[in-house]
Amino acid sequence: MAGKRGMSPVVATLLLVMLTIAGVAAIAGFVVPFISKSLKESTECANYKDYFIFDEDLNYNCYVSDGSKVIYGFSVKAKNDEKISENIEGFVVVLKAKDGTAKSYEIKSGKQPVEIKTCGKSSIEIPSAGGIKTYGFTRTSEEISSATIQAKLKSGRVCEEADKIDFYRCDYSIGEKLKAC
Repeated sequence: MAGKRGMSPVVATLLLVMLTIAGVAAIAGFVVPFISKSLKESTECANYKDYFIFDEDLNYNCYVSDGSKVIYGFSVKAKNDEKISENIEGFVVVLKAKDGTAKSYEIKSGKQPVEIKTCGKSSIEIPSAGGIKTYGFTRTSEEISSATIQAKLKSGRVCEEADKIDFYRCDYSIGEKLKAC
């Protein structure tokens, strides 16, 4: 059995150290970018959660019956922050019916959903920083009970729900204005 020689303990240790370093580098090359991307995405909406809210001061978050149709209205107010408004593409409003069903609408300037329009305008507009816009939509019955709103960023990300309203019957003067919407 002469002539058989084993590997030196120093060489074996160096090989194990090099193998460990290569493994750590390979794992870090995958994990670090993954965690970095996840952190960026999870904090992307931090400044925009309450960028859009329903404005209660104008009293348009209501509905009015007009013959065979029901006209709903809601007012949206944008946060007064020019810097972060640059990243806003629009908002998503989710209309919830009394039977529990819901339908969402993406509202962007110039893009007109068939059912929702900006009151007094021929095309849809979102409120600029610090501004308020009122929107109207029509149904054949009193089926919508509430609405929620979420900011939509230019990156395509839709942030979490920022505000919610429950629709109520409009008083006469607001109802007349809403009919003209």
